[in-house]
Amino acid sequence: MQWKSRSARLAASSLASLLLLAAPSTARAGSCDSAATVASDVWATYRKAVETLGCKTPLGGALEYGLCSATRLVNETMEDAVGWWNSGAQNRWPTIGPRVLGAEIEYGTVIAPTKRTFVSLVPSFNDGKIIVRGKEGTGVVTICAIDQAGKQYKLFNDVEVKGDRTFDISRKDAEGRILSVVIESRPVSFKYEVQKTEVPVEWNYGPIKGLADLHVHMAADLGFAGLWLRGSHDGPQNEALKSCRPLDLRDGVSLAIQLKGLPVIEKQKLHAIPLNWHHDEDEEVVLHGNGSAEGADSLKNWPHFSDIAHQQAHSDWLLEAHRKGLQLVVLSAVNNELLCRTLRAGLYEGDNKYACDDMSNLHRQLDAFNTLDQRHDWMEIALTPWHARRIIHEGKLAVVLSAESSHMMPPSEGDFKAQLDRMYQKGLRALQIVHERDDRFSGAAPHRPNFWWHQRTSNPFAWVTTTDDGSPFALDANGKNSRGLSGEGEQLIDAMVQRRMLIDVSHYSERAIVDLYKLVTTKYGNYPFHASHSRFQARLEKPERDLLKEFLTTDDQIAKIKAVGGMVGIRTGPTHTATDPASGVANDCPGSSKSYAQLVSYAKTQGLTVAFGSDFNGVTQEISPRVGDEGCYAARNAKRGVEAWNKDQRTVPGAVARFETQGLRHM
Repeated sequence: MQWKSRSARLAASSLASLLLLAAPSTARAGSCDSAATVASDVWATYRKAVETLGCKTPLGGALEYGLCSATRLVNETMEDAVGWWNSGAQNRWPTIGPRVLGAEIEYGTVIAPTKRTFVSLVPSFNDGKIIVRGKEGTGVVTICAIDQAGKQYKLFNDVEVKGDRTFDISRKDAEGRILSVVIESRPVSFKYEVQKTEVPVEWNYGPIKGLADLHVHMAADLGFAGLWLRGSHDGPQNEALKSCRPLDLRDGVSLAIQLKGLPVIEKQKLHAIPLNWHHDEDEEVVLHGNGSAEGADSLKNWPHFSDIAHQQAHSDWLLEAHRKGLQLVVLSAVNNELLCRTLRAGLYEGDNKYACDDMSNLHRQLDAFNTLDQRHDWMEIALTPWHARRIIHEGKLAVVLSAESSHMMPPSEGDFKAQLDRMYQKGLRALQIVHERDDRFSGAAPHRPNFWWHQRTSNPFAWVTTTDDGSPFALDANGKNSRGLSGEGEQLIDAMVQRRMLIDVSHYSERAIVDLYKLVTTKYGNYPFHASHSRFQARLEKPERDLLKEFLTTDDQIAKIKAVGGMVGIRTGPTHTATDPASGVANDCPGSSKSYAQLVSYAKTQGLTVAFGSDFNGVTQEISPRVGDEGCYAARNAKRGVEAWNKDQRTVPGAVARFETQGLRHM
């Protein structure tokens, strides 16, 4: 790209003026046809520039590039566009055609029957004016707005100008469109000055106080082909959160559940078969909590803190969380093809309108997130860091879109970069490139044995294993997954960095995090990464460490995350933690807020930036109560028996928050 000073730009414009004097006009009177070709080229250049900046929105229409109207983005885009224009002036249409319409005053003389055409280099989004100053003679001015398809919208037609005339372009027809001004003389010559002024858009990008949740599967009711989660993420609660009906299972599945000794479960259109989610013989899996799940009428046991199959992030609850301090949330599209197919095979009456493949399920949820953005004025999808700050300073909830699945961007659907771009255009700005199993991009973090069937389905040879614990992963001498980032994984990371996306390392193998750290520190200058939902290895009891294996954040990883400016979302599960001496909180109620406090305190002592990593609707349990019969829930999971805990440890005198009596049930 050729760069020139203002004087050089004026020289180029003057050359164009001289040549244009000898060029007869072929366009009809009162039209902007002379701007049509250049407007098309301007749009193509503008689209390329702003998509590189990452400010294009997925909304389409006039709002598609509205975010790019921020002063700093306009300045950046204008610099690119002016350089491109001046480069083109040497051998393309600017030699005899339109000139730049902008804040700098353009001047000259137009002699009949010729015309002078001016074209803006960026679309109009802000309140502004076009000023035409007649110095000698009389002119006729036509002003048009031109959309991406080349359609012209006349804002002012054949307006006679003597002296100074100001045209207000603060109108709907101008929004999101390139502007053109055509000046003619009447009858012989017209000496003029012309410029476009806009009210600059300046947003508050200053510090932000509040809470963030880095991992919420809000629209999981649309994942898994709509067969797992009960309850919609949006709409009136009496419609979105209806009571459950008995689950009608195929005989083979029902018998297997009875033999496993699981409690009776109930039917819903989108529900769960808990057989594959049974952690061990002494851990209880609860679908409906303590009794039946009643819907919107009473919300009794809906949802329950240990519930894995009912909506926990309805939009009403998300709004309430925002009002109480949640400033940013990462909404993650999610799917698991094997779970989906298992559900479809196990139900007599499955809803078959959706397929089970990852990509269609992820796109359905991304589309739903964009619908939420359009329906609710208290939230907005954030496309850049400064956009997120603007949203929050305006009093709204900043929403970042992410995705998590085990068979993402498969080769059968073409080039993975093209697939990434398709999601990016829908607002995706964060991504986990691996989930419960090794994939084409990376090794996964082995954890609970009940998830090993994911890995076995991806590698038929994994059924035959030589590891002592029966792990289907290819473990090294230290018992860790030997797979790190693949060549394609490094290419995908490169594509994400080019698009300024957030790299989420949750579910990466330890080897993959080492590979990523080396890549981002040597090639990209400490490009940050984060873990959206994790726990700290150093603050878990040994049974928890043995169960979660590599799905943890180690002290070494904390150092790496801090070095690149990343952060961790602390998973809000009923975890049995070891005491952090600096916490000042008695760690006497396993799985409750007292246990969670140990993780938060440890992050503080390590100087690590943290947020919540709730994993709502992620087929996992949440923080348990510390008061009442279900208090200190992790004691049960730790095989100690909840009754072994002194009742006084689960009783707090006086009024307590509902959270302490019911646990973390929903947003």
